[in-house]
Amino acid sequence: MISRRDFGKAALAAIPLSRSWGAPAVQLGVSTYSFRDLLRTPGKDNVDDIVSAVRQTGVSVIELASANTEPAGPNSGPAVPPPPSAYPDPVRTPSPAEVAAAKLKVRNALRDWRLSTPASAHAAHRAKFQAAGIDLFAYRVDYDASFTDDEIEVTFQQAKALGVARIA
Repeated sequence: MISRRDFGKAALAAIPLSRSWGAPAVQLGVSTYSFRDLLRTPGKDNVDDIVSAVRQTGVSVIELASANTEPAGPNSGPAVPPPPSAYPDPVRTPSPAEVAAAKLKVRNALRDWRLSTPASAHAAHRAKFQAAGIDLFAYRVDYDASFTDDEIEVTFQQAKALGVARIA
């Protein structure tokens, strides 16, 4: 059985070979979720880092994950509990209710960010990708049961500002 990583390596290696045969160019894309392990600065997006990483791969088409356009937080990588500073007394182990309250606080902050950030911020992201020669194929949003109707509507506006016709 071949792994996805080995398949990707073989596919990328075949591009120069196919060009030498005069075969039509193959267009490969990548989901920016593949770069989820990039270090993040709390409270900031990592679009610039994604542009740099994608350019290094030589890929020119991407599915942009919403987590890359949002401030770093629990939706931007592996699920982790809130930092100890979010609890009343960081020396003792927080109760399940305190953990839930801290997660809810972080979730509500992300919701507030989504609802208050203008679509022009996503249009600026689109311009960065265009300047780097990277086409946006789709916008990947990790919807869950906590999304409000307003949040869902905002993601459609974000996708429109990014210039994509697909939300994954």
